[in-house]
This record gives sequence, C-alpha cells and structure tokens, in this order.
Amino acid sequence: MEREEIIEELSLLLMYLTAFQEEKGEETALRTWKNYSFEAVDNLVDKGYILTRHGNKSAYFLDEGIAKAKKIAAAYGIKVD
Repeated sequence: MEREEIIEELSLLLMYLTAFQEEKGEETALRTWKNYSFEAVDNLVDKGYILTRHGNKSAYFLDEGIAKAKKIAAAYGIKVD
C-alpha cells in the first residue's frame, strides 16, 4: 500500500472515530471535522466517502464512507458500534 493510501485510510478512520451526530429536523447525519491533509480529504470526497464544500471546516459521512471506516477499524482491531 502506498503512503498516500495509508494517510487516506487513517484519515477516514480518525474522522469516523471523532464524528458526531447532527440533527436536522427529524433526520440525523454523521458529521466530522476535516483537519487532515487537503489531498486526503479531496480523495475521500472523490471516492464518495464524505461530502463537503470547499471552505467548510466539517464534512458529512456518506453510507459508503461509514462502511469503509468500519472495515478499516476492524482491520486494526478497533471495535465500533
């Protein structure tokens, strides 16, 4: 695995582990701060794992991103929900 891929995966995992629920009316969304490598965040957006706008300090997790983060956590032996 290339260095950039490792940074991307670990960034996604850390984003997931530090995420918080945001309530929007009757719906909730999993939200995270994106204080990580701009390149890694852009790649995560391109892959459909998170959703954000340029200039925002936070991002929303998409279902595929949650699933990928859980898979990465399991690979590291980290128990999540």
